Amino acid sequence: MIKRWYIENFKSFRDAAPIEMSRINVLAGANSSGKSSIIQSILLLKQTVQYGARSRPIAFNGPLLRLGDFRDVRNRDAVGEPLILGFDLDFSGFSGDQSAPWRRRSAGTFLNRHQTWDSLSLRLTYSHRGELFETNVPDPRLSKQSTDLSKVSLKVSMRTESESSDAFMQMERLSGETGVSESQRPPFELYKVILDPESTVEVSTDKPDAEIRGTLLWHFLPAWTAVSYNRAAKKIIDTIEFVFTERSLLTISPDMGEERISGDVIAVVNSWLLDRGAETVTEGAGPITAKHLKNHLKPYLGERNLLNWQRSDDLTGDTGRFRQRLLNVMLKETPPSFDSKREFLRTFCS
Repeated sequence: MIKRWYIENFKSFRDAAPIEMSRINVLAGANSSGKSSIIQSILLLKQTVQYGARSRPIAFNGPLLRLGDFRDVRNRDAVGEPLILGFDLDFSGFSGDQSAPWRRRSAGTFLNRHQTWDSLSLRLTYSHRGELFETNVPDPRLSKQSTDLSKVSLKVSMRTESESSDAFMQMERLSGETGVSESQRPPFELYKVILDPESTVEVSTDKPDAEIRGTLLWHFLPAWTAVSYNRAAKKIIDTIEFVFTERSLLTISPDMGEERISGDVIAVVNSWLLDRGAETVTEGAGPITAKHLKNHLKPYLGERNLLNWQRSDDLTGDTGRFRQRLLNVMLKETPPSFDSKREFLRTFCS
């Protein structure tokens, strides 16, 4: 249920207080007092999501409404100021599906907890493109098509059987070309994003030297988050996990078994084996691969899987130190190589 509706600088609404709403709402007032404007502001977001292209943050004109352009709907006393729309949703008493698409890792694993939503808050800040970048749009015909979603604030309160938590995203558009028509602009633009600490950990897990680059919006809702990371280091970590894990997770490619192991790494392995009176690793007909090394170490490491490994006392014991030594050697001998990955952290759009 919509609990509050926020509207600022939209038609006759200048600095309006939040509109409290209930299950049944009655709008009453004199002519031109803003009753239709409230309804239009709600239909405007519906029209954007239901009929607008994903790359368009707002659709002023469509089958439900024909409002003109940004300057036609902005309050006449709000020149140079943004248009703000938003709402608070309350899910208490809701009989439908409350499953939260805001997924989480739990206890260092890849398992998702079943979560339900308690509330959701969304604030949208729209600006005229020329005003946003303090640049005059040379062609007045282009100014009518130059509406930018400059800021988005999204917060979700969730709960599981044992705890409650909040997740949030704050997105901001910082730069862009001016004097460009809607059809000439790139189809998708990333927004600078700030995530809550738990979500930041989620999108950065298993990505060495991770850095959040931005979030893509569909209309005004987050679609995916771009994260850059050290691809070379990730490959090394996956190789180590392949060697030390009896049943590798699906995230570790079987091709890791074909990775060649350097002489420096083999020297560390053989030193560890000799300390235990075990047979050392030697090259046969070809180079030593991760699969060869895995099979040779298997009798000395025992059966492991990654979920148990992360909770094992051996992580800080002798085997854990051995694993870390191999990892350090491989990282030292491999130069960094960066790549980016899409994380579908938020699944609000289907």
